[in-house]
Amino acid sequence: MKSRKLLDKIRFSLLVTTVVSAYAVSYKLIVKTKEVKSLFSGLLFLFEFFSLFYLVLTNIRRGYVDYVLVDSSLGKVRLSQRYCRTCNHYKPERTHHCSTCDRCIKKMDHHCMWMSVCVNYDNHGDFIRFIFFTALSNLYLSLCYFYNLFLFYSKDIKLSTPCLTLMCCFFLISLALWVIPFLLLRIQMKLILRNMTFIEGLTYSDYDLDGNPQVCERYSKGTFENLVDVFGPAKYLFLWKPSGDGISYSTEVFIPESLYYEYV
Repeated sequence: MKSRKLLDKIRFSLLVTTVVSAYAVSYKLIVKTKEVKSLFSGLLFLFEFFSLFYLVLTNIRRGYVDYVLVDSSLGKVRLSQRYCRTCNHYKPERTHHCSTCDRCIKKMDHHCMWMSVCVNYDNHGDFIRFIFFTALSNLYLSLCYFYNLFLFYSKDIKLSTPCLTLMCCFFLISLALWVIPFLLLRIQMKLILRNMTFIEGLTYSDYDLDGNPQVCERYSKGTFENLVDVFGPAKYLFLWKPSGDGISYSTEVFIPESLYYEYV
């Protein structure tokens, strides 16, 4: 487990280094005219700032279960089935024990090995915002690279062979770093709109195919409220954390006691 944590930290360091260095190299590599230089620099800085800002927040907000808070809310927690044998404590609904973090995680979505953290109730919105700004920034860079290559082949600008080679390589990299986060964002948003985590999506897939959406969407409150549950109140423009505790959840769908552990 220690080796897995070490590998996660190495991957996270590589991720931060890659993001920062890619932006720095792109700023120097892309040919900018006087008319668009300030606009290019401003947008690049803005996208980079938000991407790194939410990357850091995702890593800070680890979503560990506060057992003191759980104990004070025992009336809201069904104790008979929700017990973690590793932590030797009762677990709230939608909580899962992460073998890598070695902790129970509130509303665990999945463990992201590249970010060295579990995506959970506290940082799920930050994780999505990081993906969004990463995809947006790389889309922007890929368009800039494409435009520069177009100018080169139109003989409007001159590029040395090493510079052209680097530009082609970074164009392909930025293209990949736009497509992959976009696909991940699409998967995540489909689950968020149903108020489901990735783990719940895997668990409930059979019931979904059997035509029992009420089981799969037992926590759903409607599209808007589902977004608020992840991205925070609308008054903060969905740019901050949700206001709940991540421990208690309301649902009107009846689940038999014998099946309760399987669903939560």
